Amino acid sequence: MDVVYVAGIVACTGLIAALIRLCVRLSRIRQVGVAAAPVTPRVTAETRRP
Repeated sequence: MDVVYVAGIVACTGLIAALIRLCVRLSRIRQVGVAAAPVTPRVTAETRRP
């Protein structure tokens, strides 16, 4: 039972670490996409309106 319990904990921590890595990769890709997207013209237009 102890071996199975430890193996389960290791498997869960591995899955959690993999999910965290995937989330970090996705967040980095989103940040790059947002930075590359034409957001500056919208911001300048909004600032010029008032």
